[in-house]
Amino acid sequence: MANRVQRIILNTSSLSPILWVFGVIWLTQNKTYIVPIICFVVGICFVALSFVFFFKGKKKISNVVINITDIENQDKWVLVFLVTYCIPLVTLIIKDINFIALFILAVIILLGMLLTNIVLPNPFLFLMGYHTYKVTSETGVSNYLLLSKRTIRNKKQIKCVKRMFEYYLIDEGETNV
Repeated sequence: MANRVQRIILNTSSLSPILWVFGVIWLTQNKTYIVPIICFVVGICFVALSFVFFFKGKKKISNVVINITDIENQDKWVLVFLVTYCIPLVTLIIKDINFIALFILAVIILLGMLLTNIVLPNPFLFLMGYHTYKVTSETGVSNYLLLSKRTIRNKKQIKCVKRMFEYYLIDEGETNV
């Protein structure tokens, strides 16, 4: 299982497009390049690090047998993220944005990600062909997030997974234990 820092980087990478949009808006409104370059580079670093952690980590974790009692497609979250990515565009309409308040809000969100087991669906993984499912195991634990390259139509299709984080599972298809 991967560590907390890797989970935070994976979660933060899904928010990288917000940094990129913010950088573009900063450039158009303030005509300076330092902040947009920082936003772009930080976003790229988070995405690159998350892919390294995800794909290398996926190879190093062991398989776990799981009996799923309920499964629900969660690909709709990608649309929610796409809408979220547009939030910085509000600054084009509202000229007096309090950046200190936005920074404090970002710190609170990051602390929430640090102190909880939350794992966000990652739109970059969706673009790479992964689908997201919410699953419940026979032990009664619900809210597992399952990533799979397969389109799952039946809970019996899932027999073996890899446990990346506390509530983050990766389907390995027909992998045997």
